[in-house]
Amino acid sequence: MKTKVLHIIAILLIFLFQGNIVSSQTETINGLKSEIPNLEGEELVDAYLQIAKENIYIDPSVTIKNAELALKLAEELGNIEQIARSHIYLGNGLLFNGQFEPGIKEIDTAIDLSKKVSNPMLMCQGLNAKAVYFMNTGDYEQSLQLFNESLQLAIDNGFTSEVAMIQFNIGAVHTNQGESIKGLIKFKQALDFFKESGKKEIIARIFNNIAVNYHSWGNLDQALENYQNAAKIYEEINNPLGQVAAMNNIGEIFKDKKQYSKAIEYYEHSLEISKTRSNMVFRAVPMVGLAEVYLKSGEIENAEIYITQSYKIFKENNFKEGIARSRALAGELAYIRSDFKVANNYLNEALKLAQEIGIKELESDIYKLLSNVKKDENKFQQALNYAILHNAIEDSLLDIYKSKQLNDILAQMEISQRETEIGLLQKDNAIKDLEIKRRTLQSRFLYALLVLVFAFAIVVLYFSNQRKKSQQVVEGKNRQISEQHDQLVMANDMKNKFLSIIGHDLLSPVGAIRDVIIQLADYPEMFTEEERVAIITDMRLEADSTYFLLTNLLTWAKSQNEGESKNLEDFTLRKIVRYSIQLHKRNAESKSIKITSDIDPGLKVYCDQNMVGLVVRNLVSNAIKFTPEGGEVTIYTKEKDGVVEFCVKDTGIGISKQNQERLFSNEHISTYGTNKEKGTGLGLILCKDFVERNNGKLYLKETSEKGSIFCFTMQKSTS
Repeated sequence: MKTKVLHIIAILLIFLFQGNIVSSQTETINGLKSEIPNLEGEELVDAYLQIAKENIYIDPSVTIKNAELALKLAEELGNIEQIARSHIYLGNGLLFNGQFEPGIKEIDTAIDLSKKVSNPMLMCQGLNAKAVYFMNTGDYEQSLQLFNESLQLAIDNGFTSEVAMIQFNIGAVHTNQGESIKGLIKFKQALDFFKESGKKEIIARIFNNIAVNYHSWGNLDQALENYQNAAKIYEEINNPLGQVAAMNNIGEIFKDKKQYSKAIEYYEHSLEISKTRSNMVFRAVPMVGLAEVYLKSGEIENAEIYITQSYKIFKENNFKEGIARSRALAGELAYIRSDFKVANNYLNEALKLAQEIGIKELESDIYKLLSNVKKDENKFQQALNYAILHNAIEDSLLDIYKSKQLNDILAQMEISQRETEIGLLQKDNAIKDLEIKRRTLQSRFLYALLVLVFAFAIVVLYFSNQRKKSQQVVEGKNRQISEQHDQLVMANDMKNKFLSIIGHDLLSPVGAIRDVIIQLADYPEMFTEEERVAIITDMRLEADSTYFLLTNLLTWAKSQNEGESKNLEDFTLRKIVRYSIQLHKRNAESKSIKITSDIDPGLKVYCDQNMVGLVVRNLVSNAIKFTPEGGEVTIYTKEKDGVVEFCVKDTGIGISKQNQERLFSNEHISTYGTNKEKGTGLGLILCKDFVERNNGKLYLKETSEKGSIFCFTMQKSTS
C-alpha cells in the first residue's frame, strides 16, 4: 500500500512566523525566568510573552502555559495590545500542539483585537496563523487569500523579514497544490533573504520543502540530499521537532527506494527524538512508516505493534488522517492473516474517513485492498466493483498528475512572459513621468517669458538643453521597449515551437508504444514468445530514443527560457566520453556498430562539465543514428596551443549540401537515421549554443558518402 507523508509533518515545516524567527535560546529563556520575581505589571506580561515566543519551537506546552499567564494579567491591566499578543501566542501554541479548533479561535480573537489597536504586525501574525490553519484543512484557496492579505500588510509597512517568511509559506501552499514551479519560485525568494540574514531555522524548512517537490517528481536522490541538509541544520540548532520531521521524511525516501533496513533506521531515529516532546501526534507519525515497512518486509508482529500504538495516539488526539491510515494498515494486516471479516471492518472504517477528508490516494489503496479481500472470499462481483472504483481514482489521479506537469511547464513560460510585460509597463510609466516633467518645465519657462523679457534668452537656452536630455532618455527607453518586445515575441515563438515539437515528435512514438502495449495486454495469444521478445526489444529502443529526445527538448527549452549559467572547472575528459559510450552502448549493439575511443586518460579541460557532457552525448548519438549496421564510430582528440579539438568520426551516410547549410541554424530540422530513428532536430542547435558559451567552436570538419566528422574546441586545463 502506498503511504504518503502525513499532513502534520508538512504543517510543522511551513509553520507561521513569530516576528523574527529564532532557534533554541536556552540562556535567554532562563534569564527571563530569573527576572520574573522582580517584575510586575506590563513588564511582567512582556516577560511571559517573550518566554512563550522563545518556546514555540522548543516546547509548545510551555508557550501555552506562559501565554495563558500573560493573558490573565493583561486582562486585569486592560492593555488591549498585550491581550492581543497573548491570544496570538496562545493560538500558535495550540496549533503547533495539534489542537487546531481551539487554536484558531484564539487567532480570530487576536485578529479582531489587532484591528482595534491598529497594529499591523499583530494583524500580519494573526492572518498568517489563520492561513496555516486553512492549509491544514485543505482549503488552499482561502489559505492563499489570507497569506496574500498578510503579505500586502507586511510590504506596506516595510516588514522585510515577514515578507520573506510569507513568501515561503505561499510557496508551501503551491507545493501542496502540486504547482511545483510556483512553489520553488517562492522558496527561492525567501531563501535569498534568509541566507543573508543567517536564519538557519527557516533555511532548514526551505530545504525540506524543496525536497518535497523533488520527492513528488520521483527524483529520490535530489529529495534525499535536501532532506539531509534540513536534518543537519535542525541538529545544529537543536530543534527536535524539525529533526523528527526530517528523519521521518528520509525514512520515506528509503522506503520508496525499497531499502527497508535504512528506512527503519531513520523512522526509529525520528521516533526516539519525538519521545522527548509532549506532542503525541508527532510521535505517531514515524510509527505509521515503521508499520508499513514491517508489513512490506513480512515482519507481521512488529507491524501490528506500531499499527496499534499509532491508532491509539491518533484516536486520542482526534487526528482523522492518522486514524484513517492506521486503520487501513490494520485492514491490510488482517487480510494478510486471512481474517477477512476484521479486514472488511477496518478497511470500511478507513474508507469512510478517507472520503470524509478527501485523501484520494488512500481511498484508491483501500479500494484495491477491498477488491483483493472480496476476491479471496469468492465474492467476485464485489471484487470487480471495488477494482473498477480503484482504477477510476487511479486514472483521475494520473490525469491530474499529467495536467500539473504541463501546467508547470506553461506556468514557467507564463511567468517569464508576465515579467517581461511588467518591465514594459514600468518603462512606459517612466516615459510618461518624463513627459509630465517636460511639460511642467515648459509651462514654467513660458510663464517666465511673459514676466521678464530679459530672461527669455536664458530660459530658452536652458529649456532647449533640458529637452535634448529628456529626448535622449525617451529614445533610450524606446530602444529598451523595442528590445523587450522582441524578447517577448521570441519567448512566445519558443513556447509555440516547444508545444509543436511535443505534439509532432513525442506523440507518435509514445502513441506507438501505447498501442503495442495494449495489443500485448489484450491479445497475448496472438504473439509467439519470439515475437514478444522482438517487440519488447523494439519498444525498449523506441523508449530509449524517446527519452533521449525528451531530454534534449527539455534542456533546450530551459536554456532558451531561463538562460543557462556556466560553471567552469577542471575535469578529466575521458570520464565523460566513457559515460557517453556506455549510455549509447545498447543502441550501437542493436546495429552492430563498433565504438572506439582514443582519449588520453590524463587529458583535462577547463569548461562547464555538464554542457560538454551534453555535447559529447549528442555527437555520439548522431554518429550511431546515421551509421549503417556493421559500421564504426571513432572518438579522438588533438591538442594545439592550449586548445583541445574533440572529434567524432562515423562511417555513415554523409550529409547533403542542402542540410549542411541549415545544420547549425535555429530552424527545426528533424531527419531519420539508418534504422528510421527519429530526433527533435534540436541536438546540434543546443550543442552549438553550449560550445560557444564555453568559448569554443562546433563545426562539420568533413563529410562524404563514406561518413562524417564533427568536431568542437575547448580550452585545455592548465593545472
